[in-house]
Amino acid sequence: RQATEAYTVSLKYEPDNKASQSYLDRATKRLAKQEKGGAGTAVDSSFSVVSEWSKTEKRDVDQKEAEKYKLLGNQRMANRDYSGALESYTSALQLCPNGPNSHVYYSNRAAALCYLERYDEAEADSTRSLELSPKYGKAHSRLGLSRFFMGNYAGAVEAYTNALKHDPDNAASRSYLVKARARMERDDASLADPSESGIESASESVPGTPARRQNFTSSASIHRPDPDGFASPDRGITNKLSNNNNNSSHSASSRLLTSP
Repeated sequence: RQATEAYTVSLKYEPDNKASQSYLDRATKRLAKQEKGGAGTAVDSSFSVVSEWSKTEKRDVDQKEAEKYKLLGNQRMANRDYSGALESYTSALQLCPNGPNSHVYYSNRAAALCYLERYDEAEADSTRSLELSPKYGKAHSRLGLSRFFMGNYAGAVEAYTNALKHDPDNAASRSYLVKARARMERDDASLADPSESGIESASESVPGTPARRQNFTSSASIHRPDPDGFASPDRGITNKLSNNNNNSSHSASSRLLTSP
């Protein structure tokens, strides 16, 4: 039976192979005789060459399709279609949740989520990416970015420190590590002396975030969580926050982010 399946698969790739065709015919006849007489050596019916081949083929096809969705997501990110990019990376993950490049899909989706101000989800995706590839520097960097905007400066320091272990020349990660440390130290100081907290007025604070962690000034520079594939991760470009959005100074959509 296994010989029959093996030669069947072989002929899919080499349909003109006379030797394989000949052996397939012989194996088929012997199998028929064996099944008719109820004799012969028992085989493990749980194993099928054809089914194993089909699984491998499907996995390869899914991986190729997932890569197409990743590239589409990158294009949408470049066009600032962050919701569309989110959908593309999600489609890639649905096809290939544990493939060789799935850590990239998770990390890229985290970048899109950061643009959409969904930082808790971005943190979760960055974590999933690192579970698949612990040394992936971009995922560490995006984990730091999401934690930074969630006000978890100690967590951001940890993430950016790890990012620089795997990508020591990333100027943006180095810059943001300094910023996160400064804000963490400021918070520690404010706990010891509330008069030194530098808390802004309620109208300038970010809803849902502890007030002592909301001192985002117009001079702060944020880095763009560009996905893998269309922007260099080590450019370290930094930009000023946009001053055009007077009605929502805390809106992440007004922040010009540079590559992690």
